[in-house]
Amino acid sequence: DDDDDDDLDFGFARGFVETEADAYGDDGDSPRANKSNRRRRRREASDVSGASAIPGLHPARGIAAEHAELTPKQIAEARKKEQDVARMLAMGVPEKLLRQLDREKSAVDAFNVAKKKEDCKRTHKRLTIVAGTLARRKLLSPSGLDTRPMMGMVRGATFDMIMSAVGSRSNVAFPTGDARWLDLFAGTGAIGIESLSRGGHEAHFVEMDPWVVSHVLRKNIASLGVENKTKVHTAKVETFLEQHKRSAKAVGGAFDFVSFCPPYYRVSYTDLLTQLDESPLIADHTVLLVEYARSQKPEMKAAIGKRLRRIRDRRYGRTFVALYACDGRDLPDEDDEWAEQPEEATRFGKVVRGGGKRDDE
Repeated sequence: DDDDDDDLDFGFARGFVETEADAYGDDGDSPRANKSNRRRRRREASDVSGASAIPGLHPARGIAAEHAELTPKQIAEARKKEQDVARMLAMGVPEKLLRQLDREKSAVDAFNVAKKKEDCKRTHKRLTIVAGTLARRKLLSPSGLDTRPMMGMVRGATFDMIMSAVGSRSNVAFPTGDARWLDLFAGTGAIGIESLSRGGHEAHFVEMDPWVVSHVLRKNIASLGVENKTKVHTAKVETFLEQHKRSAKAVGGAFDFVSFCPPYYRVSYTDLLTQLDESPLIADHTVLLVEYARSQKPEMKAAIGKRLRRIRDRRYGRTFVALYACDGRDLPDEDDEWAEQPEEATRFGKVVRGGGKRDDE
């Protein structure tokens, strides 16, 4: 009767849940679940040494054995799923219903992944150059979250900090016109382009995503007319550093400024910064800009390797920015108000570290 049909469908509208032959020979017309089958399911679910009670629901043991490349987190999630399946079987939930729900969940997950990839291939113009000859010009940026550009307010404050550190009189443009910038994890290229807007001579961009390079980075460079001052390297940062670990001649020599703004949780700050410290891409006058999250704070040491020394460390909302000087001297932490503030000698002139002004001002 109708009551029996509702019980068989377990509260789901008929047609939404596919009806298929039961694993134990039921044809789908049985009014009630067989109690002997239910007891057998309980025994199978409680047997943790055996395979999963439901083939096709990806038992944790099978996943661990057949796919050794899975991470411990993925294996733990699979084991939890197996326990949930066993618990639902013990409650008398039909196997075919669990199979159907698993298929539907897989379809939804696949749809969400495809949608996320599609969203990442859309762009919008929300970024703006802060200052200089290209001020207020718009930049393309991906609408997805995989590329996370530095926002205008943070970028403006960061460049103010850099200009103060190198002794810029205007606090807008570089003191000299020959500054070369290396933008690692470039993404939209906003930082490197900002340096060109402020009087930089040349900017190199390193970005691993070919789609971002062709649809965002190169378009930004072309729209602003700075192609003759730029060089784009489509490669992973680790690969780029490895390619130039012996000599920087292929990129025109060491850079004056390097920006390091990686996806927070996908790289090892310690390893990459140590690799930079040993790289010929930076020289004794190089200033390194590092963007990081609160969780990376322990990795941002006052000294990294043999050359990098922290000279600035600022927080802008949820974004943290540190500046490192590559001069090999032990400099006191700027946050220590009792520390003597020595003068810094840079290729841009002699500046006082505390206020960022020249002696003759």
